[in-house]
Amino acid sequence: MVAFQAQTYVNLAKLSFYLDIAFATGFAADVVVAITLCITFSKNLNGIPRTDSVLNALIAYTVNTIYVHWPVS
Repeated sequence: MVAFQAQTYVNLAKLSFYLDIAFATGFAADVVVAITLCITFSKNLNGIPRTDSVLNALIAYTVNTIYVHWPVS
């Protein structure tokens, strides 16, 4: 792609900055979605053991997914 070609190291530094911004924005969106899922799941706990077990597993999966992505971003 012509838009992402860097002819000099100065241009490469600019490109690196934009990539950092893109990754940070994506990670922030992941965190917002994870927090929203955890809040929604925890509000739907209703005392039925089987349902609560599934919701607790989904909460744990959501939190663990963010912990896996944290060092990568």
